[in-house]
Amino acid sequence: MPLIKCSECQKEISDKATACPHCGCPTGQPTNTLVQLDSAPHKRKKYRQGFLIFAAMFFFGMMLALGNLSSGDSGKFALLFIIGLVGFIGMIASSIGSWLNKP
Repeated sequence: MPLIKCSECQKEISDKATACPHCGCPTGQPTNTLVQLDSAPHKRKKYRQGFLIFAAMFFFGMMLALGNLSSGDSGKFALLFIIGLVGFIGMIASSIGSWLNKP
């Protein structure tokens, strides 16, 4: 690590210094800054969208299933109940996925 002279106070400083420690004059040396990009927000957005889709499946599936409960059509009730159940499981999976991708 060679020493250089400060252009302002003429004291010796490191060539890696960005400013003189004695007078504060910038040395003009480029700083190496490491910037780390966070890819998690994109993944969390994907899980939030999935959560909303599955929440709609759960809500409408269960509401329609309960509405058809008194009609006596067990096949239609079972199909709507399964749609609601898939929506509920999808909501849980999306919530866990979003939670696991937090920084």
